[in-house]
Amino acid sequence: MPKTVHTLSGHTVELDDEPVNGTMTLSGDVVEED
Repeated sequence: MPKTVHTLSGHTVELDDEPVNGTMTLSGDVVEED
């Protein structure tokens, strides 16, 4: 199930259900998630 993550710059990113650690989005934002 996809989950929505808000980046520090305010963008909203939908991620697949998999571990994310410093993943870069297409817009160049870096998503850091514990």
